[in-house]
Amino acid sequence: MLFLLFYLLRDGHRLLARCWRLLPIAKQRRQVLVKLIGDTTRAVVYGKC
Repeated sequence: MLFLLFYLLRDGHRLLARCWRLLPIAKQRRQVLVKLIGDTTRAVVYGKC
């Protein structure tokens, strides 16, 4: 787990950019999806709705 965490922290932005390029979704919808995932993740971590 620490091994994975190291690489996610080090190369996370490049990995995320590569994943988004592979998705066949329009840019505008992709941005909405990123915001939704970010909001959901923060809500789970911080316990807010």
